[in-house]
Amino acid sequence: MKERIISIIKLFVALITFFTLSSVLAYFIKRMGFIIADYKDAVIITSAAEVILAVIIFALYNRDLVKDTSITKDKEFIKKIVKYFCIFWGMKLVSSVVMSVLCLMTGYEVDVSENQEAINLYTTSAPIIMLLTTSITTPIVEEGIFRLGISKVIKNKNLFIIISGLFFGFLHIFPTELELTYALISSIPYVTMGFVLAYIYKKEDNIYYPMILHGLNNFISMILFFCS
Repeated sequence: MKERIISIIKLFVALITFFTLSSVLAYFIKRMGFIIADYKDAVIITSAAEVILAVIIFALYNRDLVKDTSITKDKEFIKKIVKYFCIFWGMKLVSSVVMSVLCLMTGYEVDVSENQEAINLYTTSAPIIMLLTTSITTPIVEEGIFRLGISKVIKNKNLFIIISGLFFGFLHIFPTELELTYALISSIPYVTMGFVLAYIYKKEDNIYYPMILHGLNNFISMILFFCS
């Protein structure tokens, strides 16, 4: 019981920090007389917040993160990463097709999400910072919270996968100004990715698998954006 309460407190601290740190940093930067003038400034603040968050994640879950470094002893490591990445991207493509079909059926225009639009603007303003942040610190923070942190609170495997996937997916869409139906349809690819990452984490019982897959996905997405 005591361990469960500690896990809940840790997750609460991680979530509160996750949702507020960028705003807190921006507030203090403005109080010091600096002006946040453009998207590049916003990227720098957000990236700094993510670095701090990554440190906090390591502080909160250091035992698990150290234990899971055993991944380096897995002789099947590379093969598993390739297999899981193919599954991940396959499910990502399928869910995108499902989203597009549902949009057409309901009369909504198929478009990029508000989250993706923001990422595109930030990437155009500060490409190198965004590449490093989304490929390294973002996976550490998001997998640390939405996979490792939630798994410590929700012990049932299937319930964990559902809650982790939904939380992760909705986070990338909500809050939003979109109509609820369109927002829910738009969340399908993100929720699917959350389900897959949660499933892989439970299957391997090692947080570095979803972290690496998340990082690879973001890295390749960024490279494709640069090349488009």
